[in-house]
Amino acid sequence: TKRAARASMNCDMFSLSCNSSVFLSPPFPDLENRPDEFLMLISALMTRMAPGSVLVLQLETCELLERLPERPEWDDRKYGRNHLLFWVKPQPPEPMPDATPTAHGA
Repeated sequence: TKRAARASMNCDMFSLSCNSSVFLSPPFPDLENRPDEFLMLISALMTRMAPGSVLVLQLETCELLERLPERPEWDDRKYGRNHLLFWVKPQPPEPMPDATPTAHGA
């Protein structure tokens, strides 16, 4: 849809190159009427955030909760009808040390 393309384009306009915290609390009717656009925004943010950054969502109970990218990695805290969900972008894996044998004393 046009809105989804606009959301993706707007997300392309920034890069979060240092540790950041991003909080999203969309209008709840939008979650029911435009869930795919919201999921695209979440995916774009997760891709662009620096390792160690935190993405926080405030959502009401809805089917969208189970469709979040990397769902098992979200810390879900329930307060009444609201959920606060926390996702921390993992650090990249450490490079493996070079296992090539070296000649000593040559």
